[in-house]
Amino acid sequence: MEYKKKAALLLAVISVLAIALILSFIFDSERVARRSSSYTWLDSRFLPLADRIEIRGQRGTITLLRKNNIWVMPDAHNVQIEYPVKQIRVDDMLAALSRRANYPVRSTSREMERKGFGDDSSRITVYGGAGLPLLDMLIGYTDLSGGEVFLRKIGQSEIRSGADVFTMYTENDKTFWYDLRLFPDLTAAMVQRVHLISATEELILRRSGNNWINENTGAVISNGETYLRSLLDAQGEDLLCNVTGFNAFESISLELGNGNIVTLYLGQAGSLQLANIRGTSLFYLLGDWTLKRILPYEWDF
Repeated sequence: MEYKKKAALLLAVISVLAIALILSFIFDSERVARRSSSYTWLDSRFLPLADRIEIRGQRGTITLLRKNNIWVMPDAHNVQIEYPVKQIRVDDMLAALSRRANYPVRSTSREMERKGFGDDSSRITVYGGAGLPLLDMLIGYTDLSGGEVFLRKIGQSEIRSGADVFTMYTENDKTFWYDLRLFPDLTAAMVQRVHLISATEELILRRSGNNWINENTGAVISNGETYLRSLLDAQGEDLLCNVTGFNAFESISLELGNGNIVTLYLGQAGSLQLANIRGTSLFYLLGDWTLKRILPYEWDF
């Protein structure tokens, strides 16, 4: 009988301790704080709906549109003109917006001005069709450490802070978003011939098995593949449209295995060195180094 009493008492003590442990686990203030700090600005379920993004920063406002599942940037003055955009850059920004991370609440609406929220605040707005945006977020000042920024959703009084991963998107200019590659859709394996025409010479490089042949001399070119990759990797420094007075002095045509030909015209408009893909209205601004790398006679063929 005495044994049963002791066992019952011991069981009761164990039960009380277990309940106390569970309650302390549930109501632990640090755990509660961590749980409330875990936050995401844009629910990842809404990402497939996103079709327009407006990004406002100190350098102005940039608009990105999704068309046929491809992001483009419409010209500010002519919506019929669309600039190619680095798709991975848009994907990275949306991933940052929808990633759950530590964003603790720092204050409420009474401190909005002091935290940098005003009419000129940097802002990221993600739309999905008609109606209210999927996300409308303001970016305020950095905190005292300089490593975090204050963030707030439009329509909410909570001001949170978190790692500064958004100002790189709001405070860069348009070229940050442009896909400035001259031949973005081509790979080296697709190209069979390279045909250069200038005012004084013509050069044809032809793929032959694993080698390249200079059709002018019949010689095998040891660095033909290196030159082709340098050409395909070339990028402009900016994108322009509505260029007048463009004078093309050279062309580089890439003949593909499927029979298509892509031609790049090189020339000038005033003092600007430009390149234009035949059939498009966009012009790439070229630097001296890039121009030298894509001209075959700069290479030892």
